[in-house]
Amino acid sequence: MILKVNETAHRDFTSGIIWLNPAIFQAESYKGRIKSNFMNQRFRYRKYLTYALASGALAASLTLGGCADQTAGGMVATPAQAQARAAAPEEETEAIAPLNLSGQILPDLDDVELPENAEPVPEYLREGVRHEIVKKLQQRLMDLGFMDNDEPTDYFGQVTLQAVKHFQRQNEMPQDGIVGDATWEALMAEDAKYYAVSKGTQGDDIQRIQQRLYELGYLAKADQVTGNFGDSTEAAVIKLQEVNGLSPDGKVGQKTYNLLYSDEVRPNLLSYGEKSDVVLACQQRLKELGYLTTTPDGAYGQDTVIAVKQFQARNDQVVDGYLGPSTRIALNDPSARPNGLMLGEQGDSVTRVQQLVKQIWIFKLCQCDRILWRGNRAGG
Repeated sequence: MILKVNETAHRDFTSGIIWLNPAIFQAESYKGRIKSNFMNQRFRYRKYLTYALASGALAASLTLGGCADQTAGGMVATPAQAQARAAAPEEETEAIAPLNLSGQILPDLDDVELPENAEPVPEYLREGVRHEIVKKLQQRLMDLGFMDNDEPTDYFGQVTLQAVKHFQRQNEMPQDGIVGDATWEALMAEDAKYYAVSKGTQGDDIQRIQQRLYELGYLAKADQVTGNFGDSTEAAVIKLQEVNGLSPDGKVGQKTYNLLYSDEVRPNLLSYGEKSDVVLACQQRLKELGYLTTTPDGAYGQDTVIAVKQFQARNDQVVDGYLGPSTRIALNDPSARPNGLMLGEQGDSVTRVQQLVKQIWIFKLCQCDRILWRGNRAGG
């Protein structure tokens, strides 16, 4: 049913109120519909105001935009100035790298050549990451001696992780194995430190160095391979440097590290006249196997030379009297053959045994003579 209103109804758009003549209503039941019509009129008025405000804002923006073409003196730009301004290239904006609490996550990588289809560089380089940037990381670690020289890969694995930790340890950084901005900048710096370790350093890399020193005869026992760079390791490094013509500072730097794994490295050949803990350890082992008849004292004397030769002869070694790497490995082998003389054998060992037997018999005869002499005196 359509509500009929007076033709003379007045709309006051200032207040938003619609004045109606009450005489148009025929019954009191029309009040609800009047209220509905009133709300519809208010909605139309608000819509009208919204359009009016939007039109005003648009006009203001157009007016302000026109001001941009004015010159610094407040005058409107000429057509030539406008054309020159339009032809001028836009200024390049500098890209802002992502930040963390410590600053930029990774520094500018403009010097890194990546394939065109390479994925964006991750925020951090850590174990498990696969990206082209890892190749540059590995190559730098190899150049500084923290990784063995090999073909770099795009995978951040366990070897790369340990190399990063060793670099962080040397540069007194948190050893988390994660390459962020601080580690990357220190690694790529022109004055980045080459790999070097000294007394007091601990790690799996120290254990590998100690194992190599033991193989070359510079460490006395296998139980000294502990991963802790202590006094015995420092003494072994100094001995290695002296034998191979390097400055004996007891530190494993670039030259010493390269020497350790070089084909030209000279092993520690223990020989007559030397005195050290390595000699003492070998003497104790020779004593256990029955080759050394004197008390171990750490001095490589004639009795040690004889014992070493005898051991070499019975264990298929070159008989030269030197305690080299191969002889020491055979000496510490659990299956090393102990000493024992067989019928028909000749040599220094036989002479030594004969001398010992002779001394024993002389001692026994002397003891018997004393007993008989005492018995005679007692009976006489």
